Amino acid sequence: MLDSLERRFGRYAIRGIIGYIVFFQCIVFAVMLANQEYVSNLTLVPLQEMNGEWWRLLSFMIVPRASSPIMFFFSVMIMLFFMHRIEGAFGAFRMNLFVLLFMVTQWVAAAFMRPSMESLMSGGSPILLTPMPNLFSDNLLFVFAVMEPAVTIMLFGIVPLTVRIIAYISAGLLLLQVVRTPALWLSVLVGLVPFFCFALPQFIKNVRQRATVGSRRTRFKANSLTVVDSFHACKVCGRTDATDPELDFRITEDGVEYCVEHLPKQ
Repeated sequence: MLDSLERRFGRYAIRGIIGYIVFFQCIVFAVMLANQEYVSNLTLVPLQEMNGEWWRLLSFMIVPRASSPIMFFFSVMIMLFFMHRIEGAFGAFRMNLFVLLFMVTQWVAAAFMRPSMESLMSGGSPILLTPMPNLFSDNLLFVFAVMEPAVTIMLFGIVPLTVRIIAYISAGLLLLQVVRTPALWLSVLVGLVPFFCFALPQFIKNVRQRATVGSRRTRFKANSLTVVDSFHACKVCGRTDATDPELDFRITEDGVEYCVEHLPKQ
């Protein structure tokens, strides 16, 4: 289905879409340094509170998740690194769908989020979901960890860690957040839908492929000869130039090969 959609709409895909997101995040971060309250006009709020401010459905993607310049710099560099590697594997069209799917998950969360805590106090229905835009970077990290788990990243430019370890740490922090606030478990699952859709099938495929390769290697070793391939072999003792490199071999007139120890006497 994705291949069919890509053939029809692939030409409309935005190449380097995450690069554009990062570019606008840099602009917003610069504005935030001068006016911290500005970001409140861009965040995603419950749909019931939009009041015509529908740009929030898009602008929440360009709100920086880091408050300090150093943390923001490293987050930008890591996002760009992930973007180039993931888009190189997915292609621009699938990368656009990945971003769009995450945005849709947050729109769904905003639709089910209650306008305010006062509604709960007045007997309203409990909060089912809450938007978690910070999960976008987690989705990128988890996808990249499935694709290239052994890649090493210098965390903060100092600590070398593989992407697999970083993903485990991030997943542990998410789990700890859910344990502390159990009401967030559904919001976290919804926010990780892009990872489940794009990377989980690839992860299952990789596991099956490794299992298949392992079984084939086991069968090959079981069925392979115990004697290493060699150029010379003695007909009598079976020794070869591989098992005994110092041994000399001779070929008789009838074409049979012997080692010097078992060479027939004339």
